[in-house]
Amino acid sequence: MIRKKVLLRAPLLTNSGYGVHSRQIFNWLYEREDVELVVECLQWGRTSWLLDGDLENGTIGKIMNCSQPFEKEDIDISFQVQLPDEWDESLGKLNVGVTALVETDKCSSVWVEKCNKMDQIVVPSTFTKNVLKRSGPLKKPVTVIPEWFNPELMNKSKLVKTLDDDRFKCISEPFTVLMIGTLTSQAQQDDRKNLVNTIKWVSEEFKNKKDVAILIKTNFGKGTTEDRKLCSEYLKKIKPALGLTEFPKIKLLHGNMKTEEVAALFNHEKVKLYVSATRGEGYGLPLVEAAASGLPIVATGWSGHLQFLDKEKFGCVDYNLKEISETRVDNRIFEKGFRWAEPLETSFKREVRKVYEDYNTSKVKAQEMMKNIQSNFSDTAIKKQYDELFKLCVKK
Repeated sequence: MIRKKVLLRAPLLTNSGYGVHSRQIFNWLYEREDVELVVECLQWGRTSWLLDGDLENGTIGKIMNCSQPFEKEDIDISFQVQLPDEWDESLGKLNVGVTALVETDKCSSVWVEKCNKMDQIVVPSTFTKNVLKRSGPLKKPVTVIPEWFNPELMNKSKLVKTLDDDRFKCISEPFTVLMIGTLTSQAQQDDRKNLVNTIKWVSEEFKNKKDVAILIKTNFGKGTTEDRKLCSEYLKKIKPALGLTEFPKIKLLHGNMKTEEVAALFNHEKVKLYVSATRGEGYGLPLVEAAASGLPIVATGWSGHLQFLDKEKFGCVDYNLKEISETRVDNRIFEKGFRWAEPLETSFKREVRKVYEDYNTSKVKAQEMMKNIQSNFSDTAIKKQYDELFKLCVKK
């Protein structure tokens, strides 16, 4: 067997969405007997790094072992999980760019030009592919390969054990609404996850409801004690500013979580609803994992998560497309005139109220969607798509 020397250049050790995506590709390549794998670990923004080799069933340790010096001329195929203007088309004999791109309706024409210098592009959603196509003359092939949900979601015996962890004891109200996002000091109109409005709208819809709680899995980007303090202080600051009452209670689940802990959170018996008033997603990994858990979902009806969410089976929030604000423009990722979704408050509140008042119907729909997710978005199913891509790369 002739083995191909493959370089994976990616933020492999970071606690980020791109980090998770990178580790999925690593696990697929690591399992292939026809690959000699070497990795180059990159930073991703201000996110923390995972440095315990035992994490994620030993994946972190395997990545560390594969991080070795290399010469460009020795690389047959490179996979580069980055933003397009960071790709290096000279790294290997054949170069594959992997990106979730940007969460607006267009991207920079510079990024399209960079795509045209690579041999193959991989994106996680049809939404992302269409963003590229409408942003300039795209000459290179673009393949849609989604991300898979956390396999730990299927390990029921491990989930039961993990649910006994002390950090979950704060979940006590019978109708707990889960949201995930990084708390930010950006102006509300600039926050892509729209987390402050999400908190406000859920709080207003369930004002003075003692059986409802809001659980926010969040941090400022790092899982430190100081970061937890900043998160707590930020929440205290915004509560009176938003006019929030004592109930529903707002609870904070802070810091980095192991994959089995995230899986246990989505399967907690008192977590009844996952909400996301997002303005845009390249893919939306927390949403696919909520769906794979059979958890009812309320989310904005636009962007990458429609790759796996069925509009008839989740609370699909109406929206208007709106130009990003001038303060968000950086002339790299976001340019003037780019648009993203502005979810409608009345529609969001209506959808969360539906789940609360007729939970059984919402749960049945969620369970139906779960079957499709578990069949078509598992690691086994997605790795087969990567296998087909690899055949194509070797042929080229």
